[in-house]
Amino acid sequence: MSPEFGLNLESSKYRPEITLYKSVDKASTLPGETLTYTITYKNEGQGTAKDVSIIDVLPEHCVLKSIVHSPQSIVSYWYNNGWQTDFNEVATKIRWIIDEVGPGQSGSVSFTVRVK
Repeated sequence: MSPEFGLNLESSKYRPEITLYKSVDKASTLPGETLTYTITYKNEGQGTAKDVSIIDVLPEHCVLKSIVHSPQSIVSYWYNNGWQTDFNEVATKIRWIIDEVGPGQSGSVSFTVRVK
């Protein structure tokens, strides 16, 4: 390619790099108790990440009680063999799509489940 196309051979260093860290508020619970999981994300790269998708599988033997997300994200739930936009306790997965995460930016999403 010739330079008039604006090719930057250093462009790979300007890519986004999203890191995730998942934590839970308790080490163990009894039936009927709740657990809150938090997923923290951060863009460690130099470019802006767009439409970042975070998918998490809910723990077995749990019922989804609530979720927390930012206004810049869209949330959907896996139940009835597909992604749905309506909250439902029977969901087995949650998907957050975050519009944009700039270089150095971070945030978090979380959900609470009740142990059956």
